[in-house]
Amino acid sequence: MLAAAEEDADVQAVLTAMDSWFFPILLTGAITFALGVHGFAMGIVGSGVLGPRLTWLVAGALVVVAAARFVPLGAALYVGGAAAIVALWPLAYEMWKHPEAARPAGQPQAMPATS
Repeated sequence: MLAAAEEDADVQAVLTAMDSWFFPILLTGAITFALGVHGFAMGIVGSGVLGPRLTWLVAGALVVVAAARFVPLGAALYVGGAAAIVALWPLAYEMWKHPEAARPAGQPQAMPATS
């Protein structure tokens, strides 16, 4: 839009012409993101890593994160960001509490530092 304004073009006409490109791209991105978040949420629900109430809180927050991608408003970014924090902090805390469970299978443990 800045380039169109600098060239004294009709910014409204440029926006209207670009809508036919932006809408499908943004919608495809939102759908793809929602599918990925759905898989992540189902993995958390199926893993039993968290307690039942915390699991559903995290899954619900992930649904809000995915839904926020479909809303083309700036406020949705804040809602999605806050929901992402609600969703990911319990998982981070659980990993912090049990670092041995967070290590992938087959990974050696870190050697303790010697003085």
